[in-house]
Formats: sequence, structure tokens, C-alpha cells
Amino acid sequence: MKILRRKAVIERVGYSSTRFDTLMKEPDFPVAIKLSERTPGWIEEEIDQWIAGRPRVERGKAVGS
Repeated sequence: MKILRRKAVIERVGYSSTRFDTLMKEPDFPVAIKLSERTPGWIEEEIDQWIAGRPRVERGKAVGS
């Protein structure tokens, strides 16, 4: 099991840090685990599953669900 820190998750999901802060509040986004008092981490597999569950976007239109 690999734990990703904030910067790595932001790079992986492809959103800005502001959008990422909003994502963390959504019920379907993986919950962070505490690595230390001020350091969250996310399980890589959970992030990958969340990404795989997102609709693909092709030429500005969502494809599938």
C-alpha cells in the first residue's frame, strides 16, 4: 500500500489546489488519513479508483459514466 501526500494527489487528479480543497469535501472523494498532526495522506489505490469512476471527457463532452 502506498500513501500519497497532497501534492501527489493534486498532480494525479489534475485539478488546482483550490478545486482539490472542494473535492475533499465531497462525499465520494477518498478520506485522508493522518500521517502526522498536520500532514494528511491518501491511499493510492483509493485515489486511482476514484479517478477510474469519473466520467471521461472528450472534446468538452462527458463520455459514459
